[in-house]
Amino acid sequence: MRLFKRNGVLYADFIQKGKRFKKSLDLADTPANRKYATEKILPTLGKPKKRQTLGEFIDIVLEEATEKKPATAKAYEYAKRQILNYFEPKTHIAEITTSDIDDFVKELKRAKLAPKTIKAYLAPLSLAFKEALRLDVITKNPVTTAKTPSPKPQKKKDIFTKQEIDKLLQNSDGMLKTFMMIGFYTGARAGEIISLKWNDIKENKMTIARTRNSLGTLNTPKNDKSRTFKIAKPLEEFLGSLEKKSEWIVGEELASPAKVARRFKRIQKNLNIEPQTPHAMRHTTVSLLLSAGENPMLIKNMIGHVDMKMIETIYGHHIENERDLIGFTSLLEHQKEHQG
Repeated sequence: MRLFKRNGVLYADFIQKGKRFKKSLDLADTPANRKYATEKILPTLGKPKKRQTLGEFIDIVLEEATEKKPATAKAYEYAKRQILNYFEPKTHIAEITTSDIDDFVKELKRAKLAPKTIKAYLAPLSLAFKEALRLDVITKNPVTTAKTPSPKPQKKKDIFTKQEIDKLLQNSDGMLKTFMMIGFYTGARAGEIISLKWNDIKENKMTIARTRNSLGTLNTPKNDKSRTFKIAKPLEEFLGSLEKKSEWIVGEELASPAKVARRFKRIQKNLNIEPQTPHAMRHTTVSLLLSAGENPMLIKNMIGHVDMKMIETIYGHHIENERDLIGFTSLLEHQKEHQG
């Protein structure tokens, strides 16, 4: 790193990120300016610029999201536009207070956004502050102390009765019937079902390797892992009877979770069934598997939860049936015979 003169003006010759640069300092070549440049300017050249603004930290969040999940990055990109429409991108991140975040939330509420959407906008904002906190640019994350909206109470997810399942399947056809057959027989999520390809079915096994979000973007399943499991005979035979019109099992006709939800709601209303979301099929499948006394590890693998704790939390009630303790009692009786 050195100073040199060109046409009476001081220039700096320095290396940054492995590249050589020659930059004018816009200073006349005088002894005083040389001393100033040597003491104040040269030490800063070649060093990466320290991030300070909200826009810079938001960009870090988006860059990291892109490396992990493109769908998340797409959602964050939309949130970024809303955030930087409210806050100036060049605002020093340390200047933003909890009150500022409160005001941002109020603005989003005035725009009639749902609590869930507001929380989605706050997610990348909070991550930006978290990164600034890690780099000691700020001392606290104001999003964590802001007044965020409470989500609307969720309607209890009930399960379908056997009669309702039969009614739905008998009175549907086409892609919607295919969607429901897969949903009721596997417990797969709606986004996973509409992302299934014919080559995901081999013999009597199904592989869930992708999902499709509300934006229509393909992504990895919820826990970032694919899963393969045996499918029931009725589903295997049903799928075997279908004509393969494209690489997708459900096809382009039901290419988004929103479209599926609308069609699913409509058929329930037409059949005088209390409308539920497609996710209720998942709860129904798990409840039926538990009720049938199936191996919990089989259930865990089919539905794709990370551990059995998730199953206990969501489907924690015990479903009594006449098979309870039969296997356990049989093992004990067998043990007694050998001891006798």
